[in-house]
Amino acid sequence: MLVIGMALAVSSYTGTFNPSVATALAIMMVMGSFFVLPAGLYRGLNTEMKRTPSLWLQTPESGWGMLTSKLVTSFVGGLLFIVVADLLAFIMLRIDLSRAMATMDSIQREYAVVIQNEMPRVGLYATVTLLFLGMYTALWVSTVYLCVKAVKKHLHKFSWLVGLVLIVIATWGLGAFEHTALYESLFGWGKFHAMSLFPSHVQSVITNHNDFLITSGHIVFDLIVMLVLFYVSGRLIDRHVEV
Repeated sequence: MLVIGMALAVSSYTGTFNPSVATALAIMMVMGSFFVLPAGLYRGLNTEMKRTPSLWLQTPESGWGMLTSKLVTSFVGGLLFIVVADLLAFIMLRIDLSRAMATMDSIQREYAVVIQNEMPRVGLYATVTLLFLGMYTALWVSTVYLCVKAVKKHLHKFSWLVGLVLIVIATWGLGAFEHTALYESLFGWGKFHAMSLFPSHVQSVITNHNDFLITSGHIVFDLIVMLVLFYVSGRLIDRHVEV
């Protein structure tokens, strides 16, 4: 992805690539970096579970300690990847917007100038969001992987059904719960517009704020889910070592 990003940045600078395609690929590259964190955690856990579980019995390290080390390592790797992807996307978007502004009318040019000036702020918010979502997904990945591992001796080739059930809970189950009256009463508080994080002159240009509504209670709910997943994953690691 980074090699492609560098190639697109060079092609954007030289004007040999379609600007709209380069912009779309730049955004896709940044969004795709979200998978680095969960993929890194899965790889780390898979390596440990296959090669070194017997060594854990000789050390006082807990399952939560081992999981934390894997999360930190994956977090740092994901952060570095996202930052580099953001920089490459920033270069491409800035070049393509500057070139496209020559053919825009006054209203379109006003939008383009605002977007161009606010790119660093957008990149910062995108990085924080992608890291949060990456950590959330990584903990679900670890829980699903470790649960399947825990029941493999009993269910054998059907152990994947446990993983499927957990994936359904993580997607459809939590999604259905978030549309209930109970969820709304517990976590439906603290609603605000994401555009309030931007200066007033940006808010005056982007008028449709309803598309950027954020609920603080939902963030708290996700943090609770992450804590539960972290506890379950750590306990499953300890259980695997004990067995």
